Amino acid sequence: MSQLDLAAEAGVGEATLRALETARRTSFSDVTLARIARALGWTPDSPQLILAGDDPVLAEDDEPRRPTGDGDVLAMIADIMDRLTTLEEIIGVRRALDRAEVEERAERNRRRRQSRAGV
Repeated sequence: MSQLDLAAEAGVGEATLRALETARRTSFSDVTLARIARALGWTPDSPQLILAGDDPVLAEDDEPRRPTGDGDVLAMIADIMDRLTTLEEIIGVRRALDRAEVEERAERNRRRRQSRAGV
């Protein structure tokens, strides 16, 4: 199963899976971890077992693979929060690029004025 397939099945963003896989982030909601575990066919507590050094446990065939009821709402909220975090990161990069561009233009203008003034 690819990351894209797993993300779609679990209802989480690819960025969340990459952050989990690379340990770039160390804090994930229990709902997000449970959704990923279910998508992999594991019990919802398998991520905690893995963190404790144990192996994941395969879910029973009759266990639902997706959260139901309140779990759906919590999972949707967790997904939205993950997506907002990714969006905030993108916006932060864009702002940094914008600042760099403004600084670069200011420097070019300063050099142009100095060149015209004969400095």
